[in-house]
Amino acid sequence: MYLDPWVAEKINSHTSTGAENVQVFRGGHEKRHGDENGPVHENRLKHGYVQDQEHVNGLEQEHFNSGSLTREALDTYSETKRVELLAFLMEKSPFYKQLLKGIIDSIGGNMDASGSINSARAINSREDMVADEIMDAVQLLDIARSLTSKWELIPFTCPQDIILQGEQMICVHPSEISRIVSQTTSGTTGPSKRIYFTPQDQELTLDYFHYGMKVMVAPGDKVLILLPHKSIGSLGFLLQESLFRLGAEGFFEESLETLGEGFSIEGEAQNRLKKLGYVSDIGKIDLLKVKEITAIVGPPSLIVTMTKTHPSIRPHSILMTADFVAAEDRKAVKDKWGSRVFEHYGMTEMGLGCAMSCRDTEENMPVGYHIRENDLYIEIVDPLSTKILPQGEWGEIVVTTLTRKGMPLLRYRTGDTGRFLKEPCSCGSVLKRLDRVQKRTQIKNINE
Repeated sequence: MYLDPWVAEKINSHTSTGAENVQVFRGGHEKRHGDENGPVHENRLKHGYVQDQEHVNGLEQEHFNSGSLTREALDTYSETKRVELLAFLMEKSPFYKQLLKGIIDSIGGNMDASGSINSARAINSREDMVADEIMDAVQLLDIARSLTSKWELIPFTCPQDIILQGEQMICVHPSEISRIVSQTTSGTTGPSKRIYFTPQDQELTLDYFHYGMKVMVAPGDKVLILLPHKSIGSLGFLLQESLFRLGAEGFFEESLETLGEGFSIEGEAQNRLKKLGYVSDIGKIDLLKVKEITAIVGPPSLIVTMTKTHPSIRPHSILMTADFVAAEDRKAVKDKWGSRVFEHYGMTEMGLGCAMSCRDTEENMPVGYHIRENDLYIEIVDPLSTKILPQGEWGEIVVTTLTRKGMPLLRYRTGDTGRFLKEPCSCGSVLKRLDRVQKRTQIKNINE
Protein backbone atom coordinates (compact mmCIF):
# COMPACT_ATOMS: atom_id res chain seq x y z
CA MET A 1 0.00 0.00 0.00
CA TYR A 2 2.88 2.29 -0.87
CA LEU A 3 0.63 4.80 -2.71
CA ASP A 4 -2.25 4.90 -0.22
CA PRO A 5 -0.78 7.48 2.19
CA TRP A 6 0.09 9.76 -0.73
CA VAL A 7 -3.42 9.44 -2.19
CA ALA A 8 -4.94 9.98 1.26
CA GLU A 9 -3.01 13.22 1.69
CA LYS A 10 -4.11 14.50 -1.72
CA ILE A 11 -7.73 13.68 -0.93
CA ASN A 12 -7.55 15.34 2.48
CA SER A 13 -5.98 18.51 1.11
CA HIS A 14 -7.99 18.97 -2.11
CA THR A 15 -9.95 22.19 -2.43
CA SER A 16 -10.70 22.60 -6.12
CA THR A 17 -10.10 21.16 -9.58
CA GLY A 18 -6.39 21.40 -10.29
CA ALA A 19 -3.14 21.11 -8.38
CA GLU A 20 -2.01 23.26 -5.49
CA ASN A 21 1.54 21.95 -5.30
CA VAL A 22 4.51 24.28 -5.66
CA GLN A 23 6.53 23.52 -8.77
CA VAL A 24 10.02 22.58 -7.64
CA PHE A 25 12.75 21.41 -9.98
CA ARG A 26 16.42 20.94 -9.34
CA GLY A 27 19.18 22.66 -11.21
CA GLY A 28 19.74 20.14 -13.98
CA HIS A 29 22.83 18.40 -15.26
CA GLU A 30 25.07 21.05 -16.80
CA LYS A 31 25.69 19.12 -20.01
CA ARG A 32 21.96 18.83 -20.53
CA HIS A 33 20.55 22.02 -19.06
CA GLY A 34 23.37 24.50 -19.37
CA ASP A 35 24.34 27.43 -17.09
CA GLU A 36 21.80 27.94 -14.31
CA ASN A 37 21.99 31.67 -14.95
CA GLY A 38 21.53 31.22 -18.66
CA PRO A 39 18.58 30.89 -21.02
CA VAL A 40 17.63 27.36 -19.92
CA HIS A 41 17.33 28.52 -16.31
CA GLU A 42 15.23 31.48 -17.45
CA ASN A 43 13.04 29.11 -19.45
CA ARG A 44 12.49 26.97 -16.34
CA LEU A 45 11.44 30.03 -14.34
CA LYS A 46 9.17 31.14 -17.16
CA HIS A 47 7.32 27.82 -17.02
CA GLY A 48 6.98 27.86 -13.25
CA TYR A 49 9.81 25.47 -12.39
CA VAL A 50 11.03 27.12 -9.19
CA GLN A 51 14.18 25.89 -7.49
CA ASP A 52 13.77 25.58 -3.73
CA GLN A 53 16.03 22.92 -2.22
CA GLU A 54 14.59 23.41 1.26
CA HIS A 55 11.11 22.63 -0.02
CA VAL A 56 12.36 19.52 -1.83
CA ASN A 57 14.03 18.22 1.33
CA GLY A 58 10.88 18.88 3.34
CA LEU A 59 8.68 16.82 1.06
CA GLU A 60 9.92 13.57 2.57
CA GLN A 61 8.78 14.62 6.05
CA GLU A 62 5.41 15.97 4.91
CA HIS A 63 4.14 12.79 3.24
CA PHE A 64 3.18 9.34 4.53
CA ASN A 65 1.66 10.84 7.68
CA SER A 66 -1.96 10.70 6.52
CA GLY A 67 -4.55 8.52 8.20
CA SER A 68 -5.64 5.23 6.69
CA LEU A 69 -7.35 5.44 3.32
CA THR A 70 -10.78 3.86 2.86
CA ARG A 71 -12.68 2.82 -0.23
CA GLU A 72 -15.62 4.94 0.90
CA ALA A 73 -13.44 8.04 1.12
CA LEU A 74 -12.08 7.40 -2.37
CA ASP A 75 -15.55 6.99 -3.86
CA THR A 76 -16.81 10.17 -2.20
CA TYR A 77 -13.77 12.10 -3.36
CA SER A 78 -14.13 10.81 -6.92
CA GLU A 79 -17.78 11.88 -7.10
CA THR A 80 -16.97 15.33 -5.70
CA LYS A 81 -14.11 15.83 -8.15
CA ARG A 82 -16.26 14.77 -11.08
CA VAL A 83 -18.87 17.36 -10.08
CA GLU A 84 -16.16 20.03 -9.85
CA LEU A 85 -14.67 18.93 -13.17
CA LEU A 86 -18.00 19.13 -15.01
CA ALA A 87 -18.67 22.62 -13.63
CA PHE A 88 -15.14 23.64 -14.63
CA LEU A 89 -15.54 22.28 -18.16
CA MET A 90 -18.94 23.93 -18.65
CA GLU A 91 -17.41 27.23 -17.63
CA LYS A 92 -14.03 27.05 -19.36
CA SER A 93 -14.07 24.61 -22.29
CA PRO A 94 -15.78 25.58 -25.57
CA PHE A 95 -15.62 21.96 -26.74
CA TYR A 96 -17.25 20.47 -23.66
CA LYS A 97 -19.88 23.19 -23.46
CA GLN A 98 -21.15 22.00 -26.81
CA LEU A 99 -20.60 18.30 -26.15
CA LEU A 100 -22.64 18.45 -22.93
CA LYS A 101 -25.38 20.76 -24.16
CA GLY A 102 -27.66 17.97 -25.36
CA ILE A 103 -27.66 16.04 -22.09
CA ILE A 104 -27.94 19.28 -20.10
CA ASP A 105 -31.07 20.23 -22.05
CA SER A 106 -32.50 16.77 -21.37
CA ILE A 107 -32.22 17.23 -17.60
CA GLY A 108 -33.70 20.72 -17.68
CA GLY A 109 -30.50 22.74 -17.52
CA ASN A 110 -30.77 26.35 -18.67
CA MET A 111 -27.97 26.71 -21.23
CA ASP A 112 -28.04 28.82 -24.38
CA ALA A 113 -26.70 27.94 -27.84
CA SER A 114 -23.21 29.17 -26.98
CA GLY A 115 -23.02 26.91 -23.93
CA SER A 116 -23.54 29.71 -21.39
CA ILE A 117 -26.01 29.71 -18.51
CA ASN A 118 -29.19 31.57 -19.42
CA SER A 119 -30.23 34.20 -16.93
CA ALA A 120 -33.34 36.36 -17.00
CA ARG A 121 -32.23 38.34 -13.96
CA ALA A 122 -32.00 42.12 -14.39
CA ILE A 123 -28.51 43.63 -13.94
CA ASN A 124 -28.82 47.16 -12.58
CA SER A 125 -25.69 47.51 -10.46
CA ARG A 126 -22.33 45.97 -9.62
CA GLU A 127 -24.01 44.21 -6.69
CA ASP A 128 -26.50 42.70 -9.12
CA MET A 129 -23.63 41.53 -11.33
CA VAL A 130 -21.85 39.87 -8.41
CA ALA A 131 -25.07 38.22 -7.28
CA ASP A 132 -25.72 37.05 -10.85
CA GLU A 133 -22.27 35.48 -11.07
CA ILE A 134 -22.81 33.68 -7.76
CA MET A 135 -26.17 32.38 -8.91
CA ASP A 136 -24.63 31.17 -12.18
CA ALA A 137 -21.90 29.35 -10.26
CA VAL A 138 -24.49 27.69 -8.04
CA GLN A 139 -26.52 26.71 -11.08
CA LEU A 140 -23.43 25.24 -12.76
CA LEU A 141 -22.75 23.07 -9.72
CA ASP A 142 -26.39 21.95 -9.63
CA ILE A 143 -26.19 20.95 -13.30
CA ALA A 144 -22.85 19.23 -12.69
CA ARG A 145 -24.35 17.21 -9.83
CA SER A 146 -27.23 16.14 -12.05
CA LEU A 147 -24.81 15.14 -14.81
CA THR A 148 -22.67 13.14 -12.39
CA SER A 149 -25.73 11.20 -11.23
CA LYS A 150 -26.32 10.24 -14.90
CA TRP A 151 -22.65 9.59 -15.62
CA GLU A 152 -23.17 6.79 -18.12
CA LEU A 153 -25.16 9.15 -20.37
CA ILE A 154 -22.28 11.62 -20.70
CA PRO A 155 -20.78 11.42 -24.23
CA PHE A 156 -17.28 10.04 -24.72
CA THR A 157 -14.26 11.99 -25.87
CA CYS A 158 -12.28 10.22 -28.61
CA PRO A 159 -8.82 10.66 -30.14
CA GLN A 160 -10.35 12.17 -33.24
CA ASP A 161 -11.92 14.90 -31.09
CA ILE A 162 -8.46 15.91 -29.89
CA ILE A 163 -7.11 15.93 -33.44
CA LEU A 164 -9.92 18.08 -34.80
CA GLN A 165 -10.87 20.24 -31.81
CA GLY A 166 -8.01 20.02 -29.34
CA GLU A 167 -7.60 23.79 -29.00
CA GLN A 168 -11.29 24.07 -28.07
CA MET A 169 -10.61 21.77 -25.11
CA ILE A 170 -8.10 24.13 -23.50
CA CYS A 171 -9.44 25.63 -20.27
CA VAL A 172 -6.75 28.22 -19.48
CA HIS A 173 -5.20 31.24 -21.17
CA PRO A 174 -2.57 30.21 -23.77
CA SER A 175 0.12 31.90 -21.68
CA GLU A 176 -0.49 29.31 -18.95
CA ILE A 177 0.40 26.40 -21.25
CA SER A 178 4.03 25.35 -20.69
CA ARG A 179 4.20 22.16 -22.74
CA ILE A 180 2.51 20.80 -25.86
CA VAL A 181 2.97 17.15 -26.84
CA SER A 182 2.21 16.25 -30.46
CA GLN A 183 1.42 12.66 -31.40
CA THR A 184 1.05 11.44 -34.97
CA THR A 185 -1.36 8.54 -35.39
CA SER A 186 0.46 5.41 -36.53
CA GLY A 187 0.17 4.79 -40.27
CA THR A 188 -1.25 8.21 -41.14
CA THR A 189 0.11 11.47 -42.46
CA GLY A 190 -2.78 13.61 -41.24
CA PRO A 191 -2.90 16.11 -38.36
CA SER A 192 -1.49 15.02 -35.02
CA LYS A 193 -3.02 14.94 -31.57
CA ARG A 194 -1.78 17.83 -29.48
CA ILE A 195 -2.00 17.52 -25.68
CA TYR A 196 -1.61 20.70 -23.63
CA PHE A 197 -0.16 20.96 -20.10
CA THR A 198 0.29 23.72 -17.53
CA PRO A 199 3.16 23.61 -15.00
CA GLN A 200 0.59 22.52 -12.38
CA ASP A 201 -0.47 19.62 -14.61
CA GLN A 202 3.11 18.44 -14.93
CA GLU A 203 3.66 18.77 -11.20
CA LEU A 204 0.86 16.25 -10.71
CA THR A 205 2.81 13.78 -12.84
CA LEU A 206 6.11 14.55 -11.18
CA ASP A 207 4.60 14.05 -7.73
CA TYR A 208 3.11 10.71 -8.80
CA PHE A 209 6.46 9.54 -10.22
CA HIS A 210 8.19 10.61 -7.01
CA TYR A 211 6.04 8.38 -4.82
CA GLY A 212 5.45 5.63 -7.36
CA MET A 213 9.18 5.03 -7.79
CA LYS A 214 9.64 4.44 -4.06
CA VAL A 215 8.43 0.89 -4.48
CA MET A 216 11.54 -0.04 -6.48
CA VAL A 217 14.16 2.68 -5.93
CA ALA A 218 15.83 3.95 -2.75
CA PRO A 219 18.06 6.96 -2.02
CA GLY A 220 21.47 6.44 -3.58
CA ASP A 221 20.26 4.27 -6.44
CA LYS A 222 21.51 5.02 -9.96
CA VAL A 223 18.75 4.69 -12.54
CA LEU A 224 19.29 4.46 -16.29
CA ILE A 225 16.37 6.17 -18.07
CA LEU A 226 15.64 5.00 -21.62
CA LEU A 227 12.90 7.57 -22.28
CA PRO A 228 12.64 10.87 -24.21
CA HIS A 229 14.32 13.59 -22.17
CA LYS A 230 15.64 16.33 -24.47
CA SER A 231 13.04 18.96 -23.62
CA ILE A 232 11.92 20.42 -20.30
CA GLY A 233 8.78 18.64 -19.17
CA SER A 234 9.35 15.50 -21.27
CA LEU A 235 8.74 12.05 -19.81
CA GLY A 236 12.40 11.34 -19.07
CA PHE A 237 12.92 14.84 -17.70
CA LEU A 238 10.06 14.49 -15.21
CA LEU A 239 11.24 11.05 -14.14
CA GLN A 240 14.76 12.33 -13.51
CA GLU A 241 13.38 15.21 -11.44
CA SER A 242 11.24 12.82 -9.40
CA LEU A 243 14.25 10.60 -8.69
CA PHE A 244 16.15 13.63 -7.47
CA ARG A 245 13.39 14.32 -4.95
CA LEU A 246 13.71 10.73 -3.84
CA GLY A 247 17.46 11.03 -3.32
CA ALA A 248 18.32 8.78 -6.26
CA GLU A 249 20.14 9.68 -9.49
CA GLY A 250 18.57 9.32 -12.90
CA PHE A 251 20.81 9.62 -15.92
CA PHE A 252 20.81 9.19 -19.68
CA GLU A 253 23.40 7.84 -22.09
CA GLU A 254 23.61 10.61 -24.66
CA SER A 255 25.34 8.40 -27.24
CA LEU A 256 22.08 6.50 -27.55
CA GLU A 257 20.49 9.39 -29.37
CA THR A 258 21.97 8.53 -32.76
CA LEU A 259 21.61 5.20 -34.48
CA GLY A 260 24.88 3.51 -35.31
CA GLU A 261 26.47 0.11 -35.53
CA GLY A 262 25.81 -2.36 -32.78
CA PHE A 263 22.86 -4.43 -31.68
CA SER A 264 19.57 -2.61 -32.18
CA ILE A 265 15.93 -3.56 -32.19
CA GLU A 266 14.36 -3.84 -35.59
CA GLY A 267 11.08 -3.66 -37.40
CA GLU A 268 7.86 -2.22 -36.04
CA ALA A 269 9.13 -1.70 -32.49
CA GLN A 270 12.14 0.28 -33.68
CA ASN A 271 10.09 2.47 -36.00
CA ARG A 272 7.50 3.16 -33.29
CA LEU A 273 10.06 4.09 -30.64
CA LYS A 274 12.11 6.26 -33.02
CA LYS A 275 8.96 8.08 -34.05
CA LEU A 276 8.09 8.79 -30.40
CA GLY A 277 11.58 10.05 -29.59
CA TYR A 278 12.85 7.04 -27.63
CA VAL A 279 16.38 5.73 -27.91
CA SER A 280 16.57 2.82 -30.30
CA ASP A 281 20.17 1.58 -30.30
CA ILE A 282 21.35 0.39 -26.91
CA GLY A 283 24.51 -1.20 -28.29
CA LYS A 284 26.39 2.06 -27.77
CA ILE A 285 26.05 2.20 -23.98
CA ASP A 286 29.36 2.53 -22.15
CA LEU A 287 29.72 -0.77 -20.28
CA LEU A 288 31.66 0.83 -17.42
CA LYS A 289 28.82 3.27 -16.81
CA VAL A 290 26.21 0.55 -17.10
CA LYS A 291 27.91 -1.51 -14.39
CA GLU A 292 27.18 1.30 -11.93
CA ILE A 293 23.43 1.35 -12.49
CA THR A 294 21.08 -0.31 -10.01
CA ALA A 295 17.78 0.12 -11.89
CA ILE A 296 16.50 0.73 -15.42
CA VAL A 297 13.30 2.38 -16.70
CA GLY A 298 12.24 2.07 -20.32
CA PRO A 299 10.15 0.31 -22.99
CA PRO A 300 10.20 -3.51 -22.83
CA SER A 301 11.79 -3.90 -26.27
CA LEU A 302 14.79 -1.75 -25.34
CA ILE A 303 15.28 -3.43 -21.99
CA VAL A 304 15.08 -6.92 -23.48
CA THR A 305 17.58 -5.91 -26.15
CA MET A 306 19.88 -4.65 -23.42
CA THR A 307 19.89 -8.08 -21.78
CA LYS A 308 21.57 -9.29 -24.98
CA THR A 309 24.06 -6.46 -25.40
CA HIS A 310 24.96 -6.18 -21.69
CA PRO A 311 24.25 -9.61 -20.15
CA SER A 312 26.75 -9.21 -17.29
CA ILE A 313 25.11 -6.26 -15.51
CA ARG A 314 22.88 -6.85 -12.48
CA PRO A 315 20.31 -4.08 -11.90
CA HIS A 316 18.15 -5.03 -8.93
CA SER A 317 14.96 -3.49 -10.37
CA ILE A 318 13.44 -2.90 -13.80
CA LEU A 319 10.40 -0.78 -14.67
CA MET A 320 8.82 -1.60 -18.03
CA THR A 321 6.69 1.23 -19.36
CA ALA A 322 5.59 3.10 -22.48
CA ASP A 323 4.51 -0.02 -24.38
CA PHE A 324 2.69 -3.33 -24.07
CA VAL A 325 4.50 -5.68 -21.65
CA ALA A 326 4.55 -9.28 -22.85
CA ALA A 327 5.16 -12.33 -20.63
CA GLU A 328 8.25 -13.25 -22.65
CA ASP A 329 9.74 -9.79 -22.00
CA ARG A 330 9.45 -10.21 -18.24
CA LYS A 331 10.88 -13.74 -18.45
CA ALA A 332 13.86 -12.60 -20.57
CA VAL A 333 14.87 -10.02 -17.96
CA LYS A 334 14.43 -12.33 -15.01
CA ASP A 335 16.33 -15.16 -16.68
CA LYS A 336 19.26 -13.00 -17.75
CA TRP A 337 19.64 -10.50 -14.91
CA GLY A 338 17.57 -11.89 -12.04
CA SER A 339 16.04 -8.43 -11.58
CA ARG A 340 12.72 -7.58 -9.98
CA VAL A 341 10.36 -6.50 -12.77
CA PHE A 342 7.75 -3.80 -12.21
CA GLU A 343 5.23 -2.61 -14.77
CA HIS A 344 3.62 0.77 -15.41
CA TYR A 345 0.64 1.71 -17.55
CA GLY A 346 0.00 5.24 -18.77
CA MET A 347 -0.37 7.46 -21.80
CA THR A 348 0.17 11.11 -22.63
CA GLU A 349 -3.55 11.85 -22.48
CA MET A 350 -3.59 10.62 -18.86
CA GLY A 351 -0.75 12.98 -17.95
CA LEU A 352 1.82 10.22 -18.67
CA GLY A 353 1.18 8.21 -15.50
CA CYS A 354 -1.82 6.06 -14.59
CA ALA A 355 -1.08 2.87 -12.67
CA MET A 356 1.86 0.76 -11.49
CA SER A 357 2.46 -2.65 -9.95
CA CYS A 358 3.28 -2.62 -6.25
CA ARG A 359 5.79 -5.47 -6.32
CA ASP A 360 7.73 -7.81 -8.58
CA THR A 361 5.44 -9.24 -11.24
CA GLU A 362 4.43 -12.88 -11.11
CA GLU A 363 3.55 -15.22 -13.92
CA ASN A 364 0.64 -17.18 -12.46
CA MET A 365 -1.06 -14.60 -10.23
CA PRO A 366 -1.72 -11.09 -11.64
CA VAL A 367 -0.20 -8.42 -9.41
CA GLY A 368 -2.16 -5.65 -11.06
CA TYR A 369 -1.49 -1.94 -11.44
CA HIS A 370 -2.62 0.37 -8.63
CA ILE A 371 -4.39 3.43 -10.09
CA ARG A 372 -3.60 7.00 -9.01
CA GLU A 373 -7.25 7.56 -8.12
CA ASN A 374 -6.67 11.03 -6.72
CA ASP A 375 -6.00 12.27 -10.27
CA LEU A 376 -7.83 9.82 -12.55
CA TYR A 377 -11.25 8.18 -12.76
CA ILE A 378 -11.10 4.92 -14.73
CA GLU A 379 -14.01 3.01 -16.26
CA ILE A 380 -14.12 -0.25 -18.20
CA VAL A 381 -16.77 -0.18 -20.95
CA ASP A 382 -17.99 -2.57 -23.59
CA PRO A 383 -16.35 -1.22 -26.79
CA LEU A 384 -19.49 -1.98 -28.83
CA SER A 385 -22.43 -1.19 -26.55
CA THR A 386 -20.38 1.35 -24.48
CA LYS A 387 -22.08 0.09 -21.32
CA ILE A 388 -20.01 0.26 -18.14
CA LEU A 389 -18.82 -3.23 -17.25
CA PRO A 390 -18.60 -4.73 -13.76
CA GLN A 391 -15.33 -5.61 -12.05
CA GLY A 392 -13.57 -8.58 -13.57
CA GLU A 393 -14.88 -8.17 -17.12
CA TRP A 394 -12.57 -7.17 -19.98
CA GLY A 395 -13.39 -4.05 -21.96
CA GLU A 396 -12.04 -0.73 -23.15
CA ILE A 397 -10.28 1.55 -20.67
CA VAL A 398 -11.93 4.99 -20.42
CA VAL A 399 -10.28 7.76 -18.40
CA THR A 400 -11.44 11.05 -16.90
CA THR A 401 -8.76 13.43 -15.62
CA LEU A 402 -9.96 14.79 -12.28
CA THR A 403 -7.32 17.42 -11.52
CA ARG A 404 -5.86 18.66 -14.83
CA LYS A 405 -6.22 22.38 -15.56
CA GLY A 406 -4.84 22.97 -19.05
CA MET A 407 -6.68 20.32 -21.05
CA PRO A 408 -8.89 18.08 -18.90
CA LEU A 409 -10.40 15.04 -20.63
CA LEU A 410 -13.87 13.68 -19.92
CA ARG A 411 -14.57 9.98 -20.51
CA TYR A 412 -11.70 9.62 -22.96
CA ARG A 413 -11.64 6.35 -24.92
CA THR A 414 -8.08 5.03 -24.84
CA GLY A 415 -8.54 2.07 -27.21
CA ASP A 416 -6.71 -0.09 -24.64
CA THR A 417 -8.20 -3.30 -23.29
CA GLY A 418 -8.22 -3.93 -19.55
CA ARG A 419 -10.24 -4.96 -16.53
CA PHE A 420 -10.39 -4.31 -12.81
CA LEU A 421 -9.14 -7.10 -10.56
CA LYS A 422 -11.80 -8.18 -8.07
CA GLU A 423 -9.59 -9.57 -5.34
CA PRO A 424 -8.00 -7.18 -2.82
CA CYS A 425 -4.26 -6.80 -3.22
CA SER A 426 -2.09 -8.64 -0.70
CA CYS A 427 -0.23 -5.38 -0.08
CA GLY A 428 -3.32 -4.05 1.73
CA SER A 429 -4.05 -1.14 -0.63
CA VAL A 430 -7.67 -0.09 -1.20
CA LEU A 431 -6.83 1.50 -4.55
CA LYS A 432 -8.43 -0.13 -7.59
CA ARG A 433 -6.13 -2.33 -9.67
CA LEU A 434 -6.02 -2.85 -13.40
CA ASP A 435 -5.05 -6.26 -14.74
CA ARG A 436 -2.24 -6.30 -17.29
CA VAL A 437 -3.32 -4.03 -20.12
CA GLN A 438 -3.69 -5.72 -23.50
CA LYS A 439 -2.65 -4.42 -26.90
CA ARG A 440 -4.44 -1.36 -28.20
CA THR A 441 -7.32 -1.52 -30.64
CA GLN A 442 -8.79 0.87 -33.16
CA ILE A 443 -11.98 2.39 -31.75
CA LYS A 444 -14.50 4.16 -33.92
CA ASN A 445 -15.60 7.64 -32.82
CA ILE A 446 -19.08 6.87 -31.50
CA ASN A 447 -19.92 10.58 -31.11
CA GLU A 448 -20.06 11.09 -34.87
